[in-house]
Amino acid sequence: MTSSTIALLGLPNTGKSTFFNRIAAARAHVGNWPGITVDLAEAEISLNGERVKLVDLPGIYDLAGTAADETIVREFFQRVPVRLVLVILNAGQIQHQLRLALQVKAWGIPMVVLLNMADEARQLGIQIDTEKLSDRLGVPVVALSAKYGGGYWQAYETICRALKEAPIPAAPLLKPMLPEIDPEAIAPLLADTVTLPGRVVRRLTEQLDHWLLHPLWGLPLFFAGLYLTFQVVWVLGLGVQDWLSDTFDAFQGQVLEPFLAGLPPLLSSLLLEGLYGGITTVAAFVPLV
Repeated sequence: MTSSTIALLGLPNTGKSTFFNRIAAARAHVGNWPGITVDLAEAEISLNGERVKLVDLPGIYDLAGTAADETIVREFFQRVPVRLVLVILNAGQIQHQLRLALQVKAWGIPMVVLLNMADEARQLGIQIDTEKLSDRLGVPVVALSAKYGGGYWQAYETICRALKEAPIPAAPLLKPMLPEIDPEAIAPLLADTVTLPGRVVRRLTEQLDHWLLHPLWGLPLFFAGLYLTFQVVWVLGLGVQDWLSDTFDAFQGQVLEPFLAGLPPLLSSLLLEGLYGGITTVAAFVPLV
């Protein structure tokens, strides 16, 4: 019997559902929660030998917001006694997303902060000292990549420890205060825990877009690309097509026709001109396609 509920909370597009699917291991289903206007994805999993219910809440930007999803999240916490909250943030945008974690902390619910997409953050030159940040926040902080699995088991073990230490709540937050966080409170937390690159490291696609979408060079490069594509099709494609046609014709004349010479003319024509001819004609056009 499930004794505790763990809520998975995060901003949109932080990989929250990817982490949920990984830890749920195909045990997820959609559940109808009393008093809440939408169905939420949930899964029963085992942590520390204890059966718990993991609920994937809608992605939100602000616990104090007025959007429909933000209202649904507040209703959930008002009606469900949550033992632990897993707050998933995009490590590459931590300076803009840490506010949500501070809001959950203001509620006093035990939580673990999961910095997802840590691999992408490193590629951008962003360095995060998770141990220092954990000390500053007073909650466990783990960096991981839910998509590729890096850091997942460390996150899993951290969640298990946090669940073991978290008391079972007697009741939900019937009337949770809407936490207001001063934006200036975030800067001191990041001062010596997060190192941002002096110049943003651009990905290869962004570097290409700088030229390919340039207002001056964009169109000439576009037409140059079309011309090169045509040349590749014309020179390489037609050359391979001619070679294939000659090869198929030689195989027909030297192998198939002597082999099928003893068959009735109608059957021989069907196999050579119909079946073989049709297949090789299509195959010869593959290089052009």
